Amino acid sequence: MARIRLSPSASLSPRPVPRTALTLLAALMFPLPLRAQSAPEQLPWRFTQVAMASVSGTFLEGPRIATVSSPVGAGLGIGLQRRVRPRLETGVILRALVSPVRATEAGASWSLGSLREVGAVGTASVDGYTGQRVALRLEGAAGIAVLSGVDGALPFSELAVISPSVEAGVALGAPPRAGRREWWFTARANTLRLGRASANAGFTEGWGSRVLLGVRTVR
Repeated sequence: MARIRLSPSASLSPRPVPRTALTLLAALMFPLPLRAQSAPEQLPWRFTQVAMASVSGTFLEGPRIATVSSPVGAGLGIGLQRRVRPRLETGVILRALVSPVRATEAGASWSLGSLREVGAVGTASVDGYTGQRVALRLEGAAGIAVLSGVDGALPFSELAVISPSVEAGVALGAPPRAGRREWWFTARANTLRLGRASANAGFTEGWGSRVLLGVRTVR
């Protein structure tokens, strides 16, 4: 059998290690520290102002009693709001309203004075539709109101001072753009809890209803 002889000048060289294997080996021997995931950026609070009108307010009605209502009222509010989800904004508004109150019975009508209301509500606004020129939002709010000013007739003469309120409605405006003031026209159905100050009050607890129309700016 023939033998293969290597010449003195011949040499055996190892096969080159693939670059991928070297990279993997280096990563195992000298692991890099994991980079901490950055927290999501918190969007700033924005200042909001609202001017509103209350219409079609009814506080008391029933058989053999006068209907107590407020055809129209006006109010102002200021607050803060912030976007907390891609389609959700929340906030809080402090507001004050004044509503002339009238009583009507058997065709006769007379004034009972003006109902003054100071309160705070938490708000939530969900993006419903956003187009090129118009945007629509679904809105809700809940809070408390301190009532005063009308205390000589039912139900206000025997009404608890602090009343909870809830409301729901829509807001219509231009699509929000960075650096520009937002304008929104709002319409909400509001209900105000009319609770008795004592068990001997001359009316049954219930909810007064009205519609709140407003113009709101956000910056």
